[in-house]
Amino acid sequence: MFSRVTSENKLTSSPTGSLGAPDNVQTSSERVPYSTNAGPGQALVIDILSAMASKLNAFYTRQEAKDHDDIWFLIRKYPNQVHAIRTQLNATHCQYFVASIANTYSQETIKSVKTIFGVA
Repeated sequence: MFSRVTSENKLTSSPTGSLGAPDNVQTSSERVPYSTNAGPGQALVIDILSAMASKLNAFYTRQEAKDHDDIWFLIRKYPNQVHAIRTQLNATHCQYFVASIANTYSQETIKSVKTIFGVA
């Protein structure tokens, strides 16, 4: 937990760390092959559903720029994959993210994000 004093001199607490991260990394990830000068190998990488659900939950919970930036990265890098899992994501978290960008980005960008998340 992270505690802080607000401008109204009230103590608030918010969770830090792995908000929404999968409990079992083995079942929420995939093995990705790679090759280096030392030879081939495999890396365990969290799957797109777990990554996006975790980041949306973290942003909804603590509204930090780093979570926002991670969501943007996933949307820009993997728009089709995020769109494919949209029904498995928390609709409230998706709507919250869209609302958070409503006054910052162009209507075209917002429409694109809404389409990717499948929200109105």
